Amino acid sequence: MAYFDFLSGTKYFNKQFGQNLLGFSVEALAAFLHYQWPGNVRELKNVLESIFINCPVERITLSDLPEPIGEAMVLEDFAEKNERERVLETLSAVKWNKSRAAEQLNWSRMTLYRKMEKYHISDN
Repeated sequence: MAYFDFLSGTKYFNKQFGQNLLGFSVEALAAFLHYQWPGNVRELKNVLESIFINCPVERITLSDLPEPIGEAMVLEDFAEKNERERVLETLSAVKWNKSRAAEQLNWSRMTLYRKMEKYHISDN
């Protein structure tokens, strides 16, 4: 996706639609940056126009975004939580034998160690 300056974009759309939105919440901005934008810049522009036309609040939040954009963020959070639980369950099932856990998860031991670090899982 081409670079898009959200600060300038906010000013542009505020002026175009006579709004005074302050910008995006951290979660909404993260969802925008995470979304794949299959329609490229045109899709981004259409979504922003729709939000600025219909948004009665000062700051755009995750709930103000169209479903596919907000949903992508929620699904990713769910996937990470699900993966963390899978790692914990597998480690518990093999009595924290990391070689066996990695084998059952079809990962290398290094991948297991990285996931454990990512999710703050330790056997201490």
